[in-house]
Amino acid sequence: MMRKLLIIIALIVGVSQPLTNVAFAVAPVEVFDLKKEKVTEFIPSSAAVEKEAKKLIDSADSLVTKIDPIPKSGFMVKVPFSSPVSVNNQWVKTNLNQAIFIFPVDEKPYVMLVNEEEQAIFVYFSAGPQSLFNALHFSPSS
Repeated sequence: MMRKLLIIIALIVGVSQPLTNVAFAVAPVEVFDLKKEKVTEFIPSSAAVEKEAKKLIDSADSLVTKIDPIPKSGFMVKVPFSSPVSVNNQWVKTNLNQAIFIFPVDEKPYVMLVNEEEQAIFVYFSAGPQSLFNALHFSPSS
């Protein structure tokens, strides 16, 4: 449980780090390997990536009710948004700074929505993630 709490804190704190290089630049998308317990890829974000992430979020179909929502294996993809993204569905009405998509092995994927107050809610989504992977030029098998 402590390991999972540390992973969530590390992902959320990553958003609050100052951006370097260009003012108003979007932080890169991070791919976190749960088994290795580390970020394995940094991928430049884009409007297309944010659009595909929003599509997945908009397909939210139920709440994740697990006591411990971070799996032991699989991967997570943290997508920061260049500006707050509005979400309004039956489970959450807020503006998001980032979304962390969780892809456990042999389970339905879900997303951790992080709002402007850095509060998190976990929801399953029904849309397929392949469009997001394509926008990221990322292959989950690599």
